Amino acid sequence: MAVTAYLQRAALEEGAEQRRLAFRTELDRLEDLHAAYWPQALQGDVVAAHMVLKAAGLRMKLQGLDRPVPEDRTDGEVLVVAGTEAEYVEQLRAIASDDWSAAREINATARRRSTQL
Repeated sequence: MAVTAYLQRAALEEGAEQRRLAFRTELDRLEDLHAAYWPQALQGDVVAAHMVLKAAGLRMKLQGLDRPVPEDRTDGEVLVVAGTEAEYVEQLRAIASDDWSAAREINATARRRSTQL
């Protein structure tokens, strides 16, 4: 059993290393293409300019820079999850789905109800 687990872990690690190598190889190729066409693009060669833009776009996509960055949650807001078990679960689900307005509303309802008790 331990041998099987070791072999499975080694295969996963090797797969990850292979992906890293392939990723680096593709980035290097795109950078080489960019460098090869850059001087002609600067001289006004439209075909070379398209190649530079295409290589830059593919490099951005490969690195994940073409996707929007999720909003930072550094606004200092703290939401204390409160209420009944059902309200607690509902608030956690709203937070997990990044629906902060729903979580705040559920929280406010739970707090109002708890102060009336």
